[in-house]
Amino acid sequence: MRAGWTCSSLFVSSQRLKAARDQGVPEEQIEAIGAWQVADCFSPVERAVLAFTDALTLGQGRVADDIFVVLHEHLSEVAILEFRYIIGSYIMHATTNGRCGLNSMMLATTWSKFLICPATSNASARNSPL
Repeated sequence: MRAGWTCSSLFVSSQRLKAARDQGVPEEQIEAIGAWQVADCFSPVERAVLAFTDALTLGQGRVADDIFVVLHEHLSEVAILEFRYIIGSYIMHATTNGRCGLNSMMLATTWSKFLICPATSNASARNSPL
């Protein structure tokens, strides 16, 4: 969900939202995905995965060392690498949809009832992912 949100892809976001609900992700976490940095409903590993996602999507792939430290406490090197490729595929999907005119920039409108747009959320929170 977060990759679709940060890439402003309504399609990727909506498909991940459906999958999250199907997998039993708590509604509280779904509602907090846009402002995860200040939400209390994510575990340390979930926060690290969200920070990793933001680094790949918003930070052009530059991941801070402290994010890797937390990821390595909970995930194998293979799992982290696989996750990087999965997020990369969502970035590619969102970009391709956008280039083909299939992306909707109405993401903020569609999800506005429970998400904060990355461009307008608290900058200090974005700079301190963990």
